[in-house]
Amino acid sequence: MPLYDFRCDACATEFEHFSTVAARNSVRCKGCGGSVERLYKPSAVVSDSIPGGLVVDHVLTNPDGSPAKVYSKSELKRRMAQMGYENHVEHKPEKGSDKSKHTSRWF
Repeated sequence: MPLYDFRCDACATEFEHFSTVAARNSVRCKGCGGSVERLYKPSAVVSDSIPGGLVVDHVLTNPDGSPAKVYSKSELKRRMAQMGYENHVEHKPEKGSDKSKHTSRWF
């Protein structure tokens, strides 16, 4: 099912909703139940938000040592920069493999 963006005509709330192509015209506002308008955003736009948040318990912890929760990629990047960390992925092909980055494991 495709993910569509909507804005409520009554309360101006914007939200995303998974819907079949046939049912996308019957979507109502999640907050007030009002009628909604479908927003057309460029497909190249990638959302910065992390729905539900991401719990990080191995490096970025709260001052009391409890796991931290971030709700956007930019917030994660900012907190990592504050602590002097950098997100890094490196390809390490297995010994004896064909050395292809598409057929070897990532670490």
